Amino acid sequence: KDTFSGLIRLIVLNIGYNQLTKIDSHVFQDLYTLQMLDLEHNRIESIADGAFSALSNLHALKLSYNRLATVDAFHFSGILAINQLFLDHNRIVQVEKRTFENCSSLHDLGLYGNELTEVPEAIKQLHYLKTLDLGGNRIRTISNSSFDGLNHLNTLILSDNEITNITRHAFGTLPSLRVLNLASNGIEYVDKAAFGNSSVLHAIRLDANKL
Repeated sequence: KDTFSGLIRLIVLNIGYNQLTKIDSHVFQDLYTLQMLDLEHNRIESIADGAFSALSNLHALKLSYNRLATVDAFHFSGILAINQLFLDHNRIVQVEKRTFENCSSLHDLGLYGNELTEVPEAIKQLHYLKTLDLGGNRIRTISNSSFDGLNHLNTLILSDNEITNITRHAFGTLPSLRVLNLASNGIEYVDKAAFGNSSVLHAIRLDANKL
């Protein structure tokens, strides 16, 4: 609890590659100048509600390669300045709908290599998101409302999932999309209007499918 108390000018903290199993509340309570927190490659299974709430200047939070199974509504409360959040290679099966309510400035979200079976509803609150990585999950379907509200998204990664069909206007709500990765799914059918009439889409990957 008091390990980092008083370190009021700390900007970077790396506690990666350790054996942490949980993040308690108040452990980061004095670190209001912290901009980057690296907790990757631990064994973290639980995060106390509001554990990061004192980190009002945090720009990047790295939680990849841990053992998180769910992402709850108040895990990220208070980190209003967050730009980058990486949750890759956990065991996440669920992201609660209100998870990103306080992360409206998020630009990059990584959820690669988890156990998600659908696109989380929670991402629709991330109106300034530019990069979204949902690769390496178990997502089966994409609808034309899956990405509502992501008007600034320019890179979407959905590779290594279990998607079989790309339906009409599946990506029609993404006016800024430039790069779309759908490689290594089980895609058998792509509707002729799947990608809309985008004038900014530069790259589509559909390799290693069943077309």
